[in-house]
Amino acid sequence: MTGSRGGPTRALRLWAGVVLGIAILLGVAVDAYRISWEEHNDRFIAVVRADVAAGIPLSALAGAGITCVGLRASALEDGGGPSPEEVRRAGLIPVLIVDRAVPPASFVGTSFPYFWIEGAIGSGDPLVRRLVGSGSTLIRREFEPRAAETTLWDGGYHRFVRGHEIPRDEISRLTFAGIKARFVRAVRERGIRALILSPYPGDPDVVTEFREIIEAVEDEGLSPGPPASPFPVPPRWVGIAFHLGVSALFLLLFLELLPQLPLAGLLFAGGIAALAFGIRDVPLRQVDAFLLAAGAPVYVSMLLRPRGGFRGGIGYLLAFSGMGIAFAGLLAAILAHPAFMLKIHQFRGVKAALLLPPLAAVVLYLRRRRVSLRELIVPGNEPRIWPLLRVGGILLGLAGAWFILVRSGNAPGLTSSLETETRGLLERLLFARPRFKEFLIGHPALLMFGTKAGSPFLRAGYLFFGMFGQASILNSFSHAHTPLLLSLLRTVNGLGIGILFGVALYGVVSLFGILRRRPMKR
Repeated sequence: MTGSRGGPTRALRLWAGVVLGIAILLGVAVDAYRISWEEHNDRFIAVVRADVAAGIPLSALAGAGITCVGLRASALEDGGGPSPEEVRRAGLIPVLIVDRAVPPASFVGTSFPYFWIEGAIGSGDPLVRRLVGSGSTLIRREFEPRAAETTLWDGGYHRFVRGHEIPRDEISRLTFAGIKARFVRAVRERGIRALILSPYPGDPDVVTEFREIIEAVEDEGLSPGPPASPFPVPPRWVGIAFHLGVSALFLLLFLELLPQLPLAGLLFAGGIAALAFGIRDVPLRQVDAFLLAAGAPVYVSMLLRPRGGFRGGIGYLLAFSGMGIAFAGLLAAILAHPAFMLKIHQFRGVKAALLLPPLAAVVLYLRRRRVSLRELIVPGNEPRIWPLLRVGGILLGLAGAWFILVRSGNAPGLTSSLETETRGLLERLLFARPRFKEFLIGHPALLMFGTKAGSPFLRAGYLFFGMFGQASILNSFSHAHTPLLLSLLRTVNGLGIGILFGVALYGVVSLFGILRRRPMKR
C-alpha cells in the first residue's frame, strides 16, 4: 500500500491494536469460562409422550432410563391418559405439553418442572404465564421454533433447555442405528439436553430401544438428571468492550487501505463504535459477529505476504489459520450469550460472511499487484484460446462459489450417499468431523497461493477459494450452541487434513509443470 505510515497513522494503528488486543484477551477469558460451564453441562432428561407410549407400563419406561413423560394439556382436561400423580408414583417427572388453551384452574395444586408449547399457543396464554411464573423450564425443541419462546425470552424469562425430537414421519425413513446416531450427534454437537423419544415403527421391544439410545448418550459422558441452568447473561460492559474491539479492527482495515487518511479512518471507526449507544446487547452482538466474520479474514490477507515455495506455502496457511482461530475465539466470545447458545437468536448473514472475504481479498490482491481484470484475462499476446479458457475458469469458479454458498445453508437434496458415508467415517475416526469446504477446497488452495506458484490469474483463483476455508473457520465458531472445544477440534482436524491435501495438490501441480517444460522427443 502507498502513503505515509508515520505520524497520526502510526499512532492510530498502535491504539487500535491495543484495543483489539484487549478485546481478544477478554474473549479468551470468556471462552475459558464458557468451556468450564460446558464441562459441567453434563446432565440430560429423556422424555416420552404419553400418547405415543400408550400401552407401555410407566414402570417399564422408568426401568428403561426414561426420566419424564409428556402429558398433553388437552388430554388432561378431557380426562384421558395417565395423570401427573400416576406419573410421579412411577418415579417419573410429568412434562406438560401446552397444545390447547386450558384454564390454569384445571391444574391447581399440580406442578410441572418442564413444559413445551405446541400449536398456535402464544406467550400470553394464561397457562403458559402460570408455568413461567411458577419457575417451570421451557423445553425449546430443535427445528420447532415458536414466536412465543422468543417473546418470553425478550420479556425476561430465561429458563430454557434445548430439546430434540425426530418427527414421526422422519422416523419411518430412518434405521434404528440412524435414529440413535442423530440423538448422539444432537447432544455432542448442538447442546441438546432434553431427548424426546418415540417408538421405532414395527419394533416390538420399544423399551429396549429406548434403553439403547439412552446408553449411547451416556457413553458421550452425560448422565440422567436435571440439566444445568442456561449460560449466565454477560454484563453489558462485556458486549461494549467486544464492540470497541471490532471497531478497532475496522479502523486497522481502513488504515491498511487508505493510510494517508487517518482522520477519515478514525471517523469511520467512531461511527461503528457509536452503534453501542442505540442498539441493545443481543442485536449489537449480532452486528459485531457479522462484522468480525466478514472483516477479520480480509484484514489477515492484507497483513500476511506469502514468501513462496513449498515451505512458504505451508507456513502461510498455518500463519493465516492461526490468526483466523484467534479471531474465531473472539467471535465465539461475542456469541457466548444464552440467547445464542439456546438458539433463541442466531448469527445472521452466514452466506454474506462466507462470500465477502473471498471477493474482497481477490480485489485487494489485484489492486496490490496493479493488475486490472482485463490484464488478468488477456495478459499479453497469447493464442485466443487462453482468454476464453480463463473466462470459462471464472464462470466455473463462480459456479463453485454458488454451490458452496447453497451448501452452507444445508439445502436438502444436495448430499450424496457417498458424502453421507464419508461424513460418518470422519466422525468415527476424528470425533469432530472437519468441514469439506476447509480441508478439501480452502486449505489446499490457500497453501498453493502461499507458494507463489502460477500466473496472477491462477493465484487469484487460489486466493479466492482459499478464503472460503478461512471464512468457514469463523463460521464454525459462530455456532454458539456447539461446544467450543468441539469447534476447535473440528478446525484443527480440518487444518491437518487440509495440509495433506494441499501437499498432494502441490505435488500434482509441480509434476504437471515439469512435464509441460520437458521437450518433446521427435
